Amino acid sequence: MIRQNSLHELIERNVELAAPRASGNGIALNCHIDSGCKRIFNFDDWYITQIINNLLSNALKYTEQGSVTVTARCTAAGSELDTYHYEIAITDTGPGIDTDIRRVMFALPEQRESMPQHPEVGVGLVIAKQLCDMINAILTVQPAATGGTVAVVAGTINTAVHDTRNSSPVSDALRNTQALIVDTDMAARRLLEAHLRSWDIDVHSVLDVESAIEHAQAAAQKNQSISMVLVSHDRSEAEIERLLKSMDACPQHADTLLVILGSNPTNSGVTRVASEGTDSITLSKPVRPSELYNCISQHPHIVSRIRSDNVAPQSANDATDAEQSHVLLVEDNVVNQCVAAEILKRIGAHVTIASNGLEAIKCLQTETFDFVFMDCQMPQMDGFEATRKIRSELKIKTLPIVALTANALAGDRQLCMEAGMSDYLTKPFTRDQIAAMLDKWIGTQSETDTRPDLDIGVEDSTLIDADALEQIRQLDTDGQTTIFDEIINEYLSSSRTLIKQIDDATLAANPEGVARVSHALKSSSAAVGLTRFAKQCADLERLGIRGDVEAITELWQSAQPVYKRSVMLLANQQTARVA
Repeated sequence: MIRQNSLHELIERNVELAAPRASGNGIALNCHIDSGCKRIFNFDDWYITQIINNLLSNALKYTEQGSVTVTARCTAAGSELDTYHYEIAITDTGPGIDTDIRRVMFALPEQRESMPQHPEVGVGLVIAKQLCDMINAILTVQPAATGGTVAVVAGTINTAVHDTRNSSPVSDALRNTQALIVDTDMAARRLLEAHLRSWDIDVHSVLDVESAIEHAQAAAQKNQSISMVLVSHDRSEAEIERLLKSMDACPQHADTLLVILGSNPTNSGVTRVASEGTDSITLSKPVRPSELYNCISQHPHIVSRIRSDNVAPQSANDATDAEQSHVLLVEDNVVNQCVAAEILKRIGAHVTIASNGLEAIKCLQTETFDFVFMDCQMPQMDGFEATRKIRSELKIKTLPIVALTANALAGDRQLCMEAGMSDYLTKPFTRDQIAAMLDKWIGTQSETDTRPDLDIGVEDSTLIDADALEQIRQLDTDGQTTIFDEIINEYLSSSRTLIKQIDDATLAANPEGVARVSHALKSSSAAVGLTRFAKQCADLERLGIRGDVEAITELWQSAQPVYKRSVMLLANQQTARVA
């Protein structure tokens, strides 16, 4: 399915997923992505993800020592303003692929059984080649100039209609900030560099403290300030103290933030140095993007820049479906609170801020909200636990809760969904991304908004069977609505999970999965009176059994707006009943 996404973010995410495997085998995993990949493009991120994963897995499998390097670039395609050429290369220092194997490396495994050596080599290449063919990309595999193999994926891609490259206030404040990394672990350095550079931070890495001191002195001579120093915890107390004293001697580095990298730092000098006036924060390895982002965004210079930044008044073009809606922003980072609240106010929303999950629950017990932005990592109660309590204990099933996270990894997404969140948004976010998320959910899940957000070409009266709903209402007695609300809430909650499963199965070209999930969704949809959508689920089930992937994709695209409109009308039935 075509989505709007950044190639930079997608590639970096997949490299980070492969980092533990590389580090465990003693392989350095490097990543170099040019700034052109940061644009927002329209492309099928599932296919690109699978291609990168297979090529990376193949490279790591056959590289016993040395490194695997991922490079990517994206350049304009001549006079076509919206079209770009992209090239993703994965280079390894493995034994390479000999000439005989290279002739048939894209052949299926059973076609290579007679080969005397490594008949299984390149299975990942076969899958990647087939996926490249599906998206009109070209895959080439050649010997690398320095030994080993280089696999290159090349194709064209179009920018999104609304390119959301506009930066956020945090991004503007981070830009031109300089960071210094001191770590002998190459893989760890590369990942840190990738994270920091994705936020437009200038990064310099060195192996030891002496080199760090030389770089800091050279930067001061150029009147450049180093805002943060990230040091591995295996440096000695004397080394860290010597580095900080050297930097303190330079006025340009007076407000440097010290970040100690390590799960169990034993360096007692860190606390003592910090107590003398140098801000110090400890982050465990491997460093998670959300923790790193929260750490650096609280730097005094960053905070002051954002707070002093004049926010333009709302313009007519800023208006969205969020106008007059009440949004609960749950975020412990003061800078992120400031940024998100200002954005929400500019697009017309009323904002209430909670600093952790406990405060969020208290707010929801006393006030009514249309939408919740929920940070995942917070003290006292994190976003995952808070969301679970909101869904189970407060029994608020239909309220859209969108995660705010700097972790765009598949596992983090899954945690969000399992906790009961409706969606997720990656930090640092922009105004357009916030507005798009509100537009996506407010009007389709709100219990009070009856506006037709989608033109699906049919009357609302044909979407819901009033008799089926009346049968459910009759289960309640004495004017109570307990059973009716519980059934509707259960459907609204469970159907979102099933919808996601069908979406994933469709993207994965898995007709058996589509058939299995559609069967369950067909029954529950019919039970609550969503007749038209239940019929579409039955058709999806038949197509899944038949294995017709193309027809499934076409039908699923037309079924999704019917589902969204139907559940909005269904939620409104609860409102009407209470009224």
